[in-house]
Amino acid sequence: MTAPLQPLAEVFGFRVNDHSARAKRYRAHRLCPFNNKIPNCTKDKAKNPLGVCSIFHNNNTVITCPI
Repeated sequence: MTAPLQPLAEVFGFRVNDHSARAKRYRAHRLCPFNNKIPNCTKDKAKNPLGVCSIFHNNNTVITCPI
């Protein structure tokens, strides 16, 4: 398996190559699809969160979200 060109596996709960309407909506509104108490992602900042849920590391997917 070749290393990905960039390290992000998921952003706001969707794979970076997912361009579905739902994925675009979650990204545009910074929504958390996981077990968050409020629908917005608040992982690192309330106003402008990073939204990275997982990354690629050594050919594995690693969860980075504390939620």
